[in-house]
Amino acid sequence: MSTLSSRQQILLFLVLTIAWAIWTLVSTFNDPHLDISALFMAGWLVGSGQEELIYLAPPRVYEVDQMPIWRETMIAQGLPEQVVTAYIYPPIWAKLLAWPAHAMPAIVFFKSVFIWHMLAVLATVPLAFTLIRRAARPELTAWGITLFAILFATWPVINAFLTNQPQITVT
Repeated sequence: MSTLSSRQQILLFLVLTIAWAIWTLVSTFNDPHLDISALFMAGWLVGSGQEELIYLAPPRVYEVDQMPIWRETMIAQGLPEQVVTAYIYPPIWAKLLAWPAHAMPAIVFFKSVFIWHMLAVLATVPLAFTLIRRAARPELTAWGITLFAILFATWPVINAFLTNQPQITVT
């Protein structure tokens, strides 16, 4: 049983959540957005009338080979160092992203999606708490510390933000 009042527990919970959000933003916001690059490129190709190229992939998909159209597009976007990964998602995502991929620079697209991912993950914290039956809910202190540990120190979460994985939105 915690000796903290309900107000103190909520405050601690908020402080831990904000600390995680700030740490994640500072440590990964400006990193290359590797996984989301495939969605941007597919949307950009569809929007420029080159739908037949969205599933284009280099011979060694899991290596750093870059298709010429990907490299040219990233250079034109002012991101010559941005690596683009092969698109493996359903065609509907490429069609849905055609407008945003042409309406904003790639870096704005990447960072906007990153912010969306941050907000989505932060929204799951209270949502998950409310899904637990009231009688079985842990104290906010325990819940906050546990979630902080999961968000701050587990590889799936860290990697999801290091690469700006679209699976965050899907999940």
